[in-house]
Amino acid sequence: MGRGIFRAYAAPAYPAVVEAVRCLPAYGRGGVATSLLAGGLFADRGRTAALGTGAAAVSGVLGAAPEIADVLLERYAAVARAMPAAPLAAGA
Repeated sequence: MGRGIFRAYAAPAYPAVVEAVRCLPAYGRGGVATSLLAGGLFADRGRTAALGTGAAAVSGVLGAAPEIADVLLERYAAVARAMPAAPLAAGA
């Protein structure tokens, strides 16, 4: 049995979670792995839509995963290194 991986959005974008989950029967019953960082409207909307359309399971949000924090800190540091030094403000 092949596996299908579909990108979908809980926000007003195409394809919506419902449309992606409707494609799952061609691959067997599937689940939804969210890439949302925090719970709230989009997480709730995506979970409700996925389960209501037939998904077998929906993952939780990424939350405070240390790996996410590491990536954000690495990106911040990279941008900070690339920025020219700011001039001192007058009177500083």
